[in-house]
Amino acid sequence: MRAIETVFGVLVLTAALSVAARAADEPDPAAIKAGIAIVDGDTFDYGGKRFRVFRLDAPDARRHAKCEAEIALHAPSTAYAQTLLGTAKGAEIRPTGKVQPAIGFYRERFEAELFLDGRSFTDLMVEGGHGKYAGDGGWCEKPSAD
Repeated sequence: MRAIETVFGVLVLTAALSVAARAADEPDPAAIKAGIAIVDGDTFDYGGKRFRVFRLDAPDARRHAKCEAEIALHAPSTAYAQTLLGTAKGAEIRPTGKVQPAIGFYRERFEAELFLDGRSFTDLMVEGGHGKYAGDGGWCEKPSAD
């Protein structure tokens, strides 16, 4: 009986250590959040790399904007992105594997999905009116008069 208790105890201890080791290998969402720096509504820096948020288009600043309306929307969009990050408890970055090479004044950018407290950053920006799903039109179109 004592041998069975010993074997059972070893199995329980091994399982507990395995779970603890697995947990130690997983990135801490709060630490990831703390390492993110918002560049603008659809771009952030983390770990020395620049990331473009997957499926998100946010208004660009002067050099990249296509019209004055886009320029006017850039600062509020960036501020909203910073607020979303600032109020989140944790973040998760899921790289897609795509990389935009450095061209001209653009740094190399890695495409990634960003999640704040388990919610898609893309969805949060679109729902808040500070972003569009990529491909859903630009920031300079005039609404049609119906």
